[in-house]
Amino acid sequence: MPETLCHEDAAQLAGPLENLRPMPQPSGVLMCPPDYFDVLEAQNPFMAGQLGKVDKDKAKSQWHEMKTILEKLGKSVHVMPAAPNLEDMVFCANQALPGLGADGQKIALMGRMKYPSRRRETPFVKSRLDQEGYRTLTLTKDICFEGTGDALWHSGKRLIWGGWGQRTRKEAYAEVAQVMGASVCLLEMPNPRFYHLDTCLAVLSREAALIHPPAFTEQGLKLLSAVFPALIEVDAGEAVGQMACNALAIDERWVIIQRGAVKTVRELKKLGFEIIETETSEFMKSGGSVFCMKLLLF
Repeated sequence: MPETLCHEDAAQLAGPLENLRPMPQPSGVLMCPPDYFDVLEAQNPFMAGQLGKVDKDKAKSQWHEMKTILEKLGKSVHVMPAAPNLEDMVFCANQALPGLGADGQKIALMGRMKYPSRRRETPFVKSRLDQEGYRTLTLTKDICFEGTGDALWHSGKRLIWGGWGQRTRKEAYAEVAQVMGASVCLLEMPNPRFYHLDTCLAVLSREAALIHPPAFTEQGLKLLSAVFPALIEVDAGEAVGQMACNALAIDERWVIIQRGAVKTVRELKKLGFEIIETETSEFMKSGGSVFCMKLLLF
């Protein structure tokens, strides 16, 4: 599997995954408290009918529970102050793709959001990543790229899964591959219900992932099957009702997931994962859950 290339189908994969250079597991996360969180504009299907319905005290409690879980799992949690009038800033996964460059140095490719209300978040996230010692870069093309909402690192390998078709543009990934010194497996997302890749794919380990098959094309499903020996298929009830594919795997051992995804949890346990269920109901009103609420740091 040659590096610094974009792959669209399984036939393009040359050689086993083991041929790719290793990538360390994330050492910590960046989070932003929901001080100004609200649903003010229906930017995705999950937000329909939820405008102004956020229980803000409950949202703060759920956010603190998520932060505590990550700390107990040994991850360093870096908290970025919330900014007024930026109601979606709590979903800091979308504003950048951090990683380690081919030279081992910390680098972050900043996002360029589709909606103007979210573009105002980017300078705050960039400033914080600068403080954390990242070299921050921006796409040279003026096209949409929504960070780790659509670009997901494969666990332990210099490989990125790149979702495109709803928010992020396909053309962005050539530059993602170049900047990160990584291969990119491209996944077209034709279903508008699943507007970000992190709503329909969760990378759990080198071998395992959660997927919601109707969110992908036949070509994309073949590509996923070629790389992951163990794919857990999440049905529509749990993919939408519990946003189960927005789970977060930590160190290939623990999986943090929205409470109530009974069938998904059962399959995760069969593969040996330790499950931590948490409540993110207030954030789901805006189309986000566990994975959306943090930005992985290296």
